[in-house]
Amino acid sequence: MSASLLFAETSLLVAESSLTDGGTAVDALIWSFVAMVSAVVAACAGAVLLPPKRVTALFLAFSSGLLISLLCFDLMRVALEIGGIGPALTGFFLGLISYVVL
Repeated sequence: MSASLLFAETSLLVAESSLTDGGTAVDALIWSFVAMVSAVVAACAGAVLLPPKRVTALFLAFSSGLLISLLCFDLMRVALEIGGIGPALTGFFLGLISYVVL
């Protein structure tokens, strides 16, 4: 079943497949390195500066909001294209439950 037919059936219309719009493996490697370095720098700064709990909570809330928006606006689209609405929503809610419980 094609992605356009699947989206027409579930009324989730997507103009084009995002699976073919992605970058290369080198792009992924570079951005992974940037994310890793920024996490290490932030951890070192937090260990040295010892910010108050309110500042730490603010940054944690901001980063969790970014992860949720990434999931909703980018990864869910790909999951819908690959597996359809049933598996995508099942994976979304299982991930949500495991994140909250663990």
